[in-house]
Amino acid sequence: MNNIVTKRFIDSLKQLKGEGRVKSYRQFALSVDYAPQSLSDIINGKRDVTIELIRKSSLKYRINTHYLFTGEGEPFQSPTDEVMKILTVYTDDEEEERIAYVPVSAQAGYGEQLVDQAYMEELVSFNMPGSRFQSGTYRCFDISGDSMEPQLHSGDQVICKYVELDRDFSNIKDNYVYVVVTLDSVVVKRVVKTDESSIGLMLISDNTFYDPYTIKAEDVREIWEVDVKISEFSPCNKPKSSGLESEVEGMKRKLDNQTLLIKKLSRSFESVIKRNRSSL
Repeated sequence: MNNIVTKRFIDSLKQLKGEGRVKSYRQFALSVDYAPQSLSDIINGKRDVTIELIRKSSLKYRINTHYLFTGEGEPFQSPTDEVMKILTVYTDDEEEERIAYVPVSAQAGYGEQLVDQAYMEELVSFNMPGSRFQSGTYRCFDISGDSMEPQLHSGDQVICKYVELDRDFSNIKDNYVYVVVTLDSVVVKRVVKTDESSIGLMLISDNTFYDPYTIKAEDVREIWEVDVKISEFSPCNKPKSSGLESEVEGMKRKLDNQTLLIKKLSRSFESVIKRNRSSL
């Protein structure tokens, strides 16, 4: 007997065939590189649909994976509905979700390979103690560069919670910090929704040296809300200075040393004048 996801998948297949988008189930199977006999077994209740078949069907025919797994929404994505994506979830032997770690070295191709099961399975995953990570799906990303200083420094890691997206980005909270994934980049920024007439996102750096910029809604692949920061511990009891603060502190020390030198020269000069006066 088929599970509910398989039943919804079969209903979607019937709709595809009924609308003439595929001539036969065999044609559908071949178009997604799947054995026709195996597809026949799914339709006849002998086996359940696989994640890989769902992935290929979503890419080829825009079958809505959110609908398949939850029953919510329409069976097919509209041409402009780019936010519905397959989310890879990592679990341990007890079926508890794990946190996938995306290092700097893996971020360059992350947006392109979200649906590549082999790539995603190569990512290291881990568990964190505490109940806060028991609800929702989390990722860990490396921070690179200084665009979010002083809040985040290069070499930090952030653990982020997955944000379900819709066309209006209604789950995005303005001026919160998110990891935003596009086809060719992974960035961490403060996010502000743009004007409703042209939905998109403005990405803002905490470091004011960098200008804000806007991306289109259709360019967004994933968004993760920053929840926890992992940073290097320093045994020093003073807060770590930023580059600018260190430079200012260095200039202050130089000025103090120069002031001290001027005072010594002034005293020496006064002493010479006194000796000259006494010899007259």
